[in-house]
Amino acid sequence: MRPRLLFVYLQPTSFVNDDLESLSEHFDIRSFAFATLPLTKAGTITQWMRQYRWLRKEINHADVIFGWFADYHMVLPLRIGKKKNTPVVVALGGYDATHLPSLSYGVYDSIWRAPLARFVIRNVSMLVPVAEVLIRSDNEFEHGPKGASQGVVAHVKGFRTPYEVIPTGYDANAWPLGPDERDASVCSVAIVNDRRTFKLKGLDLLIKAAARMPFVSFKIVGVSDVLLPWIRTSYSPTVNVEIEPPRAREVLSEVYRWSSVYAQLSRSEGLPNVLCEAMLSGCVPVVSRVGGMPNVVGEVGEVVDEPRVENVVRAIEVALARPRNDRKQARKLIAARFSREQRSRQLRDLLNRMIQEGKQ
Repeated sequence: MRPRLLFVYLQPTSFVNDDLESLSEHFDIRSFAFATLPLTKAGTITQWMRQYRWLRKEINHADVIFGWFADYHMVLPLRIGKKKNTPVVVALGGYDATHLPSLSYGVYDSIWRAPLARFVIRNVSMLVPVAEVLIRSDNEFEHGPKGASQGVVAHVKGFRTPYEVIPTGYDANAWPLGPDERDASVCSVAIVNDRRTFKLKGLDLLIKAAARMPFVSFKIVGVSDVLLPWIRTSYSPTVNVEIEPPRAREVLSEVYRWSSVYAQLSRSEGLPNVLCEAMLSGCVPVVSRVGGMPNVVGEVGEVVDEPRVENVVRAIEVALARPRNDRKQARKLIAARFSREQRSRQLRDLLNRMIQEGKQ
């Protein structure tokens, strides 16, 4: 009989769905989507009540609770799990380990969510960050040479919770390697529904860099149509910039395999799926020195140290001039270090270990 796992999440993102699919092969999963968009007081209270009823029904048969992100949606599972001596494991993704006051970004920017996130982080059985930098790091890209401390150590006083780094994983077969020869082109992908996210993902820097590189084509995918008038007015994208709305994953595969360079110039980031998927497709990466991205890129791409347009232009130029073999090397790096099978095995082993410890 397979162990019973309660799986709690906010939105059905690609990494959430990947974990649900892989863990379902080894656990009897009962999932709960705590979806409150837009986030309102009434909506959150309604979801808490719904979640409480669900937990009352499921907790007596649960062997372990697993949740994505340390936030308000994990408070009830943690409290009830503790009462029943059921281990609670939470994956950290980035938003729950960050505070950028300049963009009002991160769970610690919220007066009411910050204490709830800290409560979760201090009291869970185990944290599973996707990168070591979510525990402690300095964001020099956004804040200059002196940096600004990020990670849960910086934002959760007296942090002592055990943790184990397990990166997100990717199926190389789902992202076929594109051709060696590609036009001088750059792409970037992000779900962008507001102005803050537009700047958070560094798309302002990319559009400004494009204006200085008229013979290179730029494609930005994932921008809401409602933002286009503001982008045109504020940044005047040049004719070599194409901005598209969100696309299905199978469409993104085509975007990646024909793009020479993938740019991720985020001002805050954990370990972005889109970067790894683009590298599997043979894109040479250009990333900001933020979060886990420099570690992902390794020797096969370029890292931008500060948000200056001339630095971005220089990095893209170098990336475009890299040898064709770097495309295959980028794919090999992700396939070897960030495979879906590796994450599935590590996460499965961790959860089984927590179940056994909970029974002792």
